[in-house]
Amino acid sequence: MGLRLKMAGTFEKHPHDYDVCSTPPMATIRVGPHVFKLERDRFEQWEKELAAEVGFAREDMVAEVKRRLGL
Repeated sequence: MGLRLKMAGTFEKHPHDYDVCSTPPMATIRVGPHVFKLERDRFEQWEKELAAEVGFAREDMVAEVKRRLGL
């Protein structure tokens, strides 16, 4: 199982069904049990647009994604 870097320099294991091969040019999008791949360029453009709307702070971006998901 691979490890991924978390904030503050700590590590955690990937979920057991994590596709460690999801490297450029693809991004893996995961919301609970729903997983799909998206072209990395498309994802990065979406992320830039989101940040331009709500700000670059991680917590603001997460809050907006949750709002859009109705959570």
